[in-house]
Amino acid sequence: MTRILLVDDDKDVRDVLHSILLSSGYEVEAVEDGAQAVAAFRLSSFDIVITDIVMPVKDGLETIMEILELRPGTKIIAMSGGGRLDNVDFLETAKALGASLTFNKPFNLRELIGGIEQLAAEPAE
Repeated sequence: MTRILLVDDDKDVRDVLHSILLSSGYEVEAVEDGAQAVAAFRLSSFDIVITDIVMPVKDGLETIMEILELRPGTKIIAMSGGGRLDNVDFLETAKALGASLTFNKPFNLRELIGGIEQLAAEPAE
């Protein structure tokens, strides 16, 4: 079974995604910020990390860098509702840092599930 670490500071988004991913047959651990994500990642293995970008405590870009430092080749999906801030496109930056896929919020849930299925089917690096 594919294990997913879900990271989003918005409780409503986190709860909805958690429920949808569980009902889609995934094992999911949900946390509210990047610091919790890195701590959870150190304690357990996950096949895919889905992270928001704009979060307090530790943002998604820092989270992506730390997770890939701990385990290079980790499959990461970055998502963000924040557009451009100071001319920085967060999702382009996430992709450059090593995110496998990116999604703008709001996104189509079928596309997200399709992306997860695609990543889960790829051999681990």
